[in-house]
Amino acid sequence: DWLMPALDGIALCKRIRAAALPGGYVYLILLTSKTEREDRRAGLAAGADDFLVKPPDRDSLTERLGVAERILTMEAKLREANELLDRRRQHEIEIGGTIQRALLMARAPEANGRFEFAVMNVPSSQIDGDFFDFFVHQQGVVDVFVGDAMGKGVPAALVGAGTKSYMLRALGTLLAEGDRSRLPRPVEIVQKLHDGLSEQLMRLSSFVTLGYARLDAIARTATFVDAGHTKSIHLRNADGSTETVDGGHFPIGFTEKEVYGEIVRRFDDGDLFCFYSDGVTEAQSREGELFGIERLTALLREHHSESPSGLLYRLREAVREHTGDRPLDDDFTCVMVRVGGGAVGW
Repeated sequence: DWLMPALDGIALCKRIRAAALPGGYVYLILLTSKTEREDRRAGLAAGADDFLVKPPDRDSLTERLGVAERILTMEAKLREANELLDRRRQHEIEIGGTIQRALLMARAPEANGRFEFAVMNVPSSQIDGDFFDFFVHQQGVVDVFVGDAMGKGVPAALVGAGTKSYMLRALGTLLAEGDRSRLPRPVEIVQKLHDGLSEQLMRLSSFVTLGYARLDAIARTATFVDAGHTKSIHLRNADGSTETVDGGHFPIGFTEKEVYGEIVRRFDDGDLFCFYSDGVTEAQSREGELFGIERLTALLREHHSESPSGLLYRLREAVREHTGDRPLDDDFTCVMVRVGGGAVGW
């Protein structure tokens, strides 16, 4: 009834509409002696679905209950369809997670006298396009690359998987076509990937960021190629200082005309390299503050004597403390490599 003691019909309609009541939609018929158009507008604005003018007759009530039944039946069918769609979406997320684990995240090579590796991937609430892998060559040389396909969900995971596959093809093609006495340079591999994949990515309105590094334990050099990815970090064991490596190039798929270059850094025994996705530095606190590269480099400097796996654990805990109960928006992906001084192993 529109007119009731303590709580009138308009206020009751508003409360019902504001409440998260179980059982689906609540159909509201407002009983009133008010017949002005403005009164009906007020009732509809409050959440009423229909009106009955006092005194109500049985036929009018039956007609309105028939309308209510049809609407509630349709609402229940729509709710069932949405629940089915949600289940399908959840299944898609599970498929995407399987794709990530099976195709996008690699196992780190075994530790040896020349390198020690640690990797970590913490999935966010959404399927992401993060990926990483290693090419282990002869003569103490290993290539490390970390990438991120634009977007979320299964499409991003598929683009990431396709990029990894094309990377292997690019390396294989260069090895087959080139001088077999030398390895293809990192810039040649990334350029080959770009030249073969950019047009397809642009047709898909997608792109991929990539950080590629070759660590050569014989020459004591690290060669970087940046394709719009997060800045790689070089931690020097001698004094605990850090420097970032940023090539300033576009991601793969941004333009067909990009020409990539290399950046070469010398390293010493005990130095550490950190490669990561933006899910690390862009993890947000409850107040929206980013974790940031400054916190990351400060943590590496403070604990530079620890093992790569120990540093990864400290980093994950620092990000967890920063975000609190806020879920990760992007996957947390990080690869750390410590340079050893031995002469054993590959």
